[in-house]
Amino acid sequence: MKKQLNKGTLIVLLVFVAVILSVGGVVAKYVYSYVKQANVKSPEFYFESDLLTEEGASYSLNPGTNEVQFVLKNHPDSLRFSTNEIKFTLSLSGTAGATLSQLEGTISAVQNGSVTITISNLVDGGSYNVTVLGDSGYEKTLSASFTVKSTQPLLYKRITKTLEYVELTVWTENLAGEVLITFPLGLIPDNTREGMEGVQTPVAPATHGSFTNDFEKYYSRTYRFIITANYDGSTNFTATCGTIEAIEYDY
Repeated sequence: MKKQLNKGTLIVLLVFVAVILSVGGVVAKYVYSYVKQANVKSPEFYFESDLLTEEGASYSLNPGTNEVQFVLKNHPDSLRFSTNEIKFTLSLSGTAGATLSQLEGTISAVQNGSVTITISNLVDGGSYNVTVLGDSGYEKTLSASFTVKSTQPLLYKRITKTLEYVELTVWTENLAGEVLITFPLGLIPDNTREGMEGVQTPVAPATHGSFTNDFEKYYSRTYRFIITANYDGSTNFTATCGTIEAIEYDY
């Protein structure tokens, strides 16, 4: 004779089964989600250098420097490193004659992996720009500029413009003395800038404004001029030290 389950016992059993199935579904979902996340997790990617940066670093080298070295590496510190090898390509521009020790290469996927690159045949007064692209599925570009100071007495200028002002940067290489600066009409000297204290705004019939500053060797200074409605856009700025006139720097 079969034993009959009463109604109350049956309800309890059904509830228990439902709870087991529910918990099992949650666990299965959690395991699936964990496995899925593990499968799509990105490998670590680090592409660094001791001298090059993403923003683009600048370095001034002493006269007589004929080469410079920098390191490309797959780690930001001793604990983290790229888990895939990194292929890289380099490019060099600027003063002719300089060479790279290699134009491409690979950093192995090992802890503290690195490659040393050499730029050779640098010359006094030369300027060099190096860029490197690292690729490991992800990409990152690093760059830097290197300038070797000149043994010749040289004077440089660079002009940059915005909607509100014009800036003139003047610097010397192996040259010291009083530098005469001239600037076009329609500009107001920013007297809050170093070296521009007391500089007057030129008015007609003057054809330009002018002032002098003393410069030491390998010294630079940036001057700012506020644009007025009378400014015609001229970039006729000059800088002279004795008989030496500033060379326009276009890098």
